[in-house]
Amino acid sequence: MNIPNYCAYQISSYFLLTGYKEDIEVNPMKLIILLYISQGLYLCHKSIRLFEEDIDMLYYGPNISNIYHIYKIYGNNCIWKTQKEIEKITPTMSNRLSLDTDTVEFLDEIWKNFKDWTPVQLSNWAVDKDGPWYKNLGIKSKLDDSDLIGFFKKYINTKNTMCTSFQEILQMLEKGKSIFESGYLHTLGQMRKEGLVEVDLFEDGTALVRKIQ
Repeated sequence: MNIPNYCAYQISSYFLLTGYKEDIEVNPMKLIILLYISQGLYLCHKSIRLFEEDIDMLYYGPNISNIYHIYKIYGNNCIWKTQKEIEKITPTMSNRLSLDTDTVEFLDEIWKNFKDWTPVQLSNWAVDKDGPWYKNLGIKSKLDDSDLIGFFKKYINTKNTMCTSFQEILQMLEKGKSIFESGYLHTLGQMRKEGLVEVDLFEDGTALVRKIQ
């Protein structure tokens, strides 16, 4: 069995430190869903977990138990803003990261695609009826790796790179590629559902996409 190189706390530290540097709030809910996304996509990329902890099934959504218990005291508040002694926290977080270059690049891509999503948008997406949490609710206490791979593989294109960003969808449409053939339809539909874009779909597979400012 392949053993993950990291624990969830290390990956959490990346997102918190990056949020702090870019002045983007990260509360416990957003952090946990970012971890969930990272685990699923990394499994699709590498066929190994990014971090060792399981994805637990709670009634309100997927969860990583130890991260929840570490940061639950912050409630709906931004973790790094709530901790006033940020000058003491960031060096500690930096020292604990120790992530290899490939992993940092991978997490950079996750952050780029999802940093502007609100915690509620991320949570709603994570509990969508097409996802593994919804399909296994009341059946399992933890999600299997195969559950995550089965869901997140739709967000990987033929070159094994993530295809979740608005810009990638636009680039694909500009090349005249049909969204019905490319696997982008689910992503685009989800972005429309979350109020990120307005989309007019046509029978020939083309689309008019407008980003909502």
